[in-house]
Amino acid sequence: MHKEDFRKLLQRQHEGKTSRAEDRLIARIWEQVYAGHASFNWEEVPEDAVKNSIREKVRAQTSVAGAISNSYWLQLVKVAAVIVLLLTGGITLWHLSSSPATEVKLMVKSTDPTQRAKITLPDGSMVHLNVNSTLTYPEEFEDGLRRVSLEGEAFFEVQRDTDRPFLVSSAGLETKVLGTSFNVNAYKGKEEMVTVKSGKVQVSPHQRPEKRVLLLPDEAAVLDGPTAALLKQPYDADKIIGWKSGRLAFDMVPFDEVVATLERYYHTPITLKNYQEGSCMIKASYQNNGLQFILSGLQLLVDFEYEKQADGSMAISYKSCRKS
Repeated sequence: MHKEDFRKLLQRQHEGKTSRAEDRLIARIWEQVYAGHASFNWEEVPEDAVKNSIREKVRAQTSVAGAISNSYWLQLVKVAAVIVLLLTGGITLWHLSSSPATEVKLMVKSTDPTQRAKITLPDGSMVHLNVNSTLTYPEEFEDGLRRVSLEGEAFFEVQRDTDRPFLVSSAGLETKVLGTSFNVNAYKGKEEMVTVKSGKVQVSPHQRPEKRVLLLPDEAAVLDGPTAALLKQPYDADKIIGWKSGRLAFDMVPFDEVVATLERYYHTPITLKNYQEGSCMIKASYQNNGLQFILSGLQLLVDFEYEKQADGSMAISYKSCRKS
């Protein structure tokens, strides 16, 4: 990860804006630094001075000897991150090296509400990143493991490698595969869901890793937030991954189902008013250029008005089905 990217990540964590997946990513980096297995290059402050200050602050936070729990260690590395920001003035962090001779750079790819991205990972695996999503991955995967972190939604087409499992870490779940295609929906504050298109996928909650489930094609696992339980269910993968296509097609689909599809694809709550079930069927195909683009196209087939609300949701007032 470049200096500026990591500085921004640390600053976001200091402000309490990072996801749990990003917190774990930072924690793994600091574990390596603290253990001496990796080093940072510092532009203004000597590395030893930074490490010593981190260790002194960590010791000050620890009143008893013994092993530190994962949750407590996460709090300590947050302290360490704040120290780095203070010591370096927030601008001097460069990169993490897994050894003096080998640099391990972390790549961060993000999309905004109007963007999607197609990313090729170091092993040749392909990731289709949906809107409002962030994918973090190493420039080169380490031996024995291929790990990435996701906030948002992405469809993965993973190159098979029996010697190096592929892991996707999201806020509440860890998804493990050898080679397959699957979708992970892990937007912050929303229900997490993993859906399999091909192959086998193992999914486990971070809070209860022993409660893992194995998914086959057209099966999904949904994380129940309050209980951290995984609910396994059949699900048509094609309906989930349609967002990555360049077009949205509807073949005699009721208008309310079209609206539900748009709501799911664009992760925007939509309220449909005054519509009677089955009163309007849609047969059309649209370029996937955004929600308002498709709504404008639908107005040629359906008489309705729509308005974006202050909270970002959309309200649709149905009037009638236009005659073709």
